[in-house]
Amino acid sequence: MRIAVWHNLPSGGGKRSLFYHVKGLVKRGHTVESWCPSTTDRSYLPLNELITEHIIPFNWKPREAKTFVGKAINNYADITSKIAAMDAHCQQCADEINASDFDLLFVNPQ
Repeated sequence: MRIAVWHNLPSGGGKRSLFYHVKGLVKRGHTVESWCPSTTDRSYLPLNELITEHIIPFNWKPREAKTFVGKAINNYADITSKIAAMDAHCQQCADEINASDFDLLFVNPQ
């Protein structure tokens, strides 16, 4: 079976679980590829030792503000701009995954 994986996991138990899940799938003969944002921790149990890993940029930077009111407004603006940046990232991943012939998408959000 051809399996696409998308994750947004930092180092820790979730990443460990994904690593061993992918390792088991590959051992059983499945073809697995993963997609993740550039902000994930790829040094902890790196998937690229097991499978092809597609690193898609997550382009978001917080706004700077110097006043209390500016900081309050920026908190809201940062949330909406971060959601928009993640949406763009996910759309690019979906386009790449859909362009291939995968049987299954396995998603691991944070």
